[in-house]
Amino acid sequence: MPDKQTPDKQTLLIATLPFNLAGPQLYVAQITGNPKLRAAFNTEIWAIEDIYRGAAGKWRLLQDCKTRVAKDQNMVVYINQDLSLVAWLALCFKLAGAKKIAVHSHQSSFSEPRTALRRRIYQIMIDCTKPIRFAVSPGAADAMFGKTIAANYVLLPALIDFNSLAKQSEAPCARISDDFTFACVGRMSLQKNQSFIINTLAKVLSSGQQAHLLLIGDGDSAYEATLIALAESLGIIKSISFVRATEKIASVYRYQIDALLVPSVFEGQSRVVAEAQLFGIPVVTSVAIPDIAFIDKSNARAELPLNSDCWKSVMSELIQANPRHLGLQLEAAEKSPLAINRGIDLLLKTLQD
Repeated sequence: MPDKQTPDKQTLLIATLPFNLAGPQLYVAQITGNPKLRAAFNTEIWAIEDIYRGAAGKWRLLQDCKTRVAKDQNMVVYINQDLSLVAWLALCFKLAGAKKIAVHSHQSSFSEPRTALRRRIYQIMIDCTKPIRFAVSPGAADAMFGKTIAANYVLLPALIDFNSLAKQSEAPCARISDDFTFACVGRMSLQKNQSFIINTLAKVLSSGQQAHLLLIGDGDSAYEATLIALAESLGIIKSISFVRATEKIASVYRYQIDALLVPSVFEGQSRVVAEAQLFGIPVVTSVAIPDIAFIDKSNARAELPLNSDCWKSVMSELIQANPRHLGLQLEAAEKSPLAINRGIDLLLKTLQD
């Protein structure tokens, strides 16, 4: 819902994905609730559900952009979307007369377009609009803007309101299992690689150790069904709980998880790493997780190759050691570039210059 408009403030139009509990959408929800941003801009969110296919769709997109720009010729357009729609949005807003356009890349790989040539065309389209470029990591900059022009961008991670997250954890919740509990947090998808962890857990359990796995997230129901079938075929379905994405994730981190596993094939950032580290939870990550994701990389088992025996060894070590949580790491979190109270100043300065 847009803010109550104040005549002396510029409008910040945020063109983004429909809201869910995924990282880029949580980022938009958190920045629009931040007092500093609300004091600086009248914010309006355009959660785009229409995918504007074909020539008729692109014409409709241009008209939609013109309608929005006509309301305020001096508005700042801030686009948080996937590569293909970012390119068309930036171009249509430019043609509609928008004077300042910003683009924020949150992924290090995009499923569409599928060919390198088309990806390059979209990157050139974005470049032609001369936008302010933000990216959550160097990999995300390369994916959105192309390696030849990616150097000219502002590194801005998907900011996290650590104070709010800590307060949300004050309501305790019961453990799902008494066994050492691993968790993967994120939508069910090939990118998040839950099948890799299911196969690895089977090896851990076959060695005689006891453990439980929480798979937390929404996503493709067909893919989730394949994960369930895999667990059943391995005979470990009773050691896995499939849990819907929840707004109470802070309490889940604090009371139900003993270690977080992040075996992603690719990531722009992966905010779950810092969320878990806020609560002092041991974190194990693949080579795909960028440095910006960590509050303190020295307290993580990072950059593991996606080799099942390697992950089995680390998981077995954690079960045997049964490390205690370090406790709430709020002071360290607030000093990191991920903290919303630090990053919001960079966002505002860049948008207002």
